[in-house]
Amino acid sequence: DILAKESIIFENAFSQAPHTTPSHASIFTSLYMFQHGAFNESYRLPEKFVTLAEIMKSNGYSTVAFVGDGAVSARNGFSRGFEKYDDHAFMFSITVPKAIKWVEGNKEKKFLLFLHGYEAHEPYGDSEFSNLFIESNYSGKFNFNQVSRTDITGRNLSEEDIGYIKAKYDGDIRQADKFIGLFIKKLKHLGLYNKTILVIFSDHGEYLGEMHSNLYRRFAHYD
Repeated sequence: DILAKESIIFENAFSQAPHTTPSHASIFTSLYMFQHGAFNESYRLPEKFVTLAEIMKSNGYSTVAFVGDGAVSARNGFSRGFEKYDDHAFMFSITVPKAIKWVEGNKEKKFLLFLHGYEAHEPYGDSEFSNLFIESNYSGKFNFNQVSRTDITGRNLSEEDIGYIKAKYDGDIRQADKFIGLFIKKLKHLGLYNKTILVIFSDHGEYLGEMHSNLYRRFAHYD
């Protein structure tokens, strides 16, 4: 909220795919999924398509990434154009400290830094804040630590159940918020904040018990 007060906010966001690999491929190439062909994490982004990192590098920027392994790993072709592509982590709790250390040692450079984490991603509830927003009197279907997409899909959920799912999700967002805040604080401390463009985005949304579950399942298995 603090960052939003001094930012340009896009209230309508449209993901090009409901999965990480094709959506990131679209983000880095400005192409639709049917054009770049990286349909899921078993596909590799074709080398014929120029990426944002390649463009930035060709214009004199240092390019570095600290990302969660899996669907945005180097084996999917996302490391092209990056001088350093660290995909040996998973969460912001790991990638942010690595990014802070890199920025501290390279603060005089022009740089593109891609910082990625899976905090706000199912399974929900894998953070230090996972129970922060839980109603103490909840006694529904999901009264356990983590809630996965499989747990949610196809189940007859009450408003109380959906509230529990969202509370777990909000706890994970709070965790992401903590580490993004630490990164911003470091940029300010190093005198970089006012000359840095921060772009905070998600590659796709999450299914949180909404009524369009059949539509989600249909697109979740498009390949």
